[in-house]
Amino acid sequence: MIAKLFRLVKDTVVQYPAILAGYLIYMYYFFVTLDFFENFKLAHLSSSDFLTHFDAVFWMWLLAYAFVKILSYREKSYLHEKLHLIQEHQAREAEWRCNQYQFFTEELKTEINEPIAVATGYVRLIRQQHKNGNGTGAKLDEIDAQLKKVIRGLDGFYSRSRGVE
Repeated sequence: MIAKLFRLVKDTVVQYPAILAGYLIYMYYFFVTLDFFENFKLAHLSSSDFLTHFDAVFWMWLLAYAFVKILSYREKSYLHEKLHLIQEHQAREAEWRCNQYQFFTEELKTEINEPIAVATGYVRLIRQQHKNGNGTGAKLDEIDAQLKKVIRGLDGFYSRSRGVE
């Protein structure tokens, strides 16, 4: 039972430190006021006792100010840490995306260059077999020109993808 109560108080203080600050400030004020009234009842008051007891207002303000500053610092450090973790996560995610992009472009390069190389090889082979003309030379030249266009476009794409890395 006491352990549960202690855990509840501990969790509350960790989660809401302003509650602890309020309790400390008002307990201090309560004891100072209690002492003042005890001295008043016993008629042991002098003019300096009044200042001695009610300087507690100044100390209460100072204590409250310190707790506010501590809480503000804690909040700033929490936000800074949270921002740092978010940025770190985003950096890891961006690095993963770049690696995936690089892998994808390399795979795309392989998948596209193989058929282009085969087609270019067949164009050269057919051109060598049909040197006499038949009108196939012009068609083969057109196919070769289109394949070279595709190759230039892909080379530009690959060079731009390397610039991203």
